[in-house]
Amino acid sequence: MERPSPKLRKQYKTEYSDASAFAANARLLQSIWRDEKGIPLKRIYGNFLNNEQAYCEEANFLTQKIKDVVKREIEENEFREGKERKVIKKDRLYENLLASQPLAFNLFAELITPEYELANKVFRNIFGDRIKNITSIEFEISPGRGDIKYIGDRSAFDVFIRYDGLSGKGFIGIEVKYAETLLDEPATFKPRYKDVAEKSRKFTEEGIASLCKMPKSLEQIWRDHLLSLSMLPPVNAGFDEGFFVYLFPKENENCVNALKRYFKFLKTENQKEFGLHILFMEDLVEEVKIETDEQWIRDFEDRYLRFDKIEKLING
Repeated sequence: MERPSPKLRKQYKTEYSDASAFAANARLLQSIWRDEKGIPLKRIYGNFLNNEQAYCEEANFLTQKIKDVVKREIEENEFREGKERKVIKKDRLYENLLASQPLAFNLFAELITPEYELANKVFRNIFGDRIKNITSIEFEISPGRGDIKYIGDRSAFDVFIRYDGLSGKGFIGIEVKYAETLLDEPATFKPRYKDVAEKSRKFTEEGIASLCKMPKSLEQIWRDHLLSLSMLPPVNAGFDEGFFVYLFPKENENCVNALKRYFKFLKTENQKEFGLHILFMEDLVEEVKIETDEQWIRDFEDRYLRFDKIEKLING
């Protein structure tokens, strides 16, 4: 994917120094979507909403149901304290069209139904009969923030799905990425990371030694993977089964390349065996579209994945 032309970036006010071509295109696509929806530009960059658009109109969310789920999360979080309090940055959630947290709500909130009928169909199609019945879908969940019983830091899953599985109580912990380049400064190493990695028996000795150095672009993948492993035997017995899913658009090469590097540190190439599954956002969207003709999923695809709009503007 090439960077968008300076002309288009100027037209849609996305002249930001993005660290990757994908991020530059994703930022532009969000500004195009804003313009198509008739949401006037009120901020310096086109992928941001002003206060009225963000908090009165709640324009960052695709449906009323999604708005209601977000509002409930915000209100409930006001009463949480300490380790129970979720990390929800309200300004990014409401104001930034490009951020992955509102994307997570836009993609998963509509799957929350009394019997999880659609969610069950979709995830059984993807992961087979290991998913007997989904029982909940939650956002920004950790089994214990900062709890040394797990990995002792504040890592959490963007989306957390509980299900009844073949072996008993199971979970899917999902990390959602969109335009992220994975170039943030690494977290500080904690000895508990090495301990969980060794107990899980999923990593080579050389892999553990390399990951303990907290390499940039890999360390967050490692910490989230470890969090999922820390919830399972032989580390803990909170769940009978479960796995970690890394969800991102297939053209985000930073994510693709980071995962290729990460897999070299594991004992096997079998994603089911080491408990980390790659899931392309486009594939998840297609599975949802197969099972429902509801407008929200087509609106999601149009907003986040229709990069051909940029090509049409270039050629048109």
